[in-house]
Amino acid sequence: MDAERELPRIDLAPFRADPASAESERVVTALRDACHDVGFAHVLGHGVDAALDRAVHDVSARFFALDEPDRLEIVNTNSPYFRGYTRLGQEHTNGRSD
Repeated sequence: MDAERELPRIDLAPFRADPASAESERVVTALRDACHDVGFAHVLGHGVDAALDRAVHDVSARFFALDEPDRLEIVNTNSPYFRGYTRLGQEHTNGRSD
């Protein structure tokens, strides 16, 4: 993503209100396009409680503040499902670091 592009902002509220609506179809298309083209999106109208959202951010900040040896205790290469922590630059797609 170049510096000129902004992170897409996608409001899920129309989809949550009526998944069969034409507006919901636009939400789905926008989400699919963001995932395929950019890889990320700022999601609004998701219905997640603000307190839970803050708690997740707090836990994440505490995890990434740990020393690397502590983070590596849950490195994804130790999981049969390839789930866990991955160091920056260690994920590759089509031969390129992502």
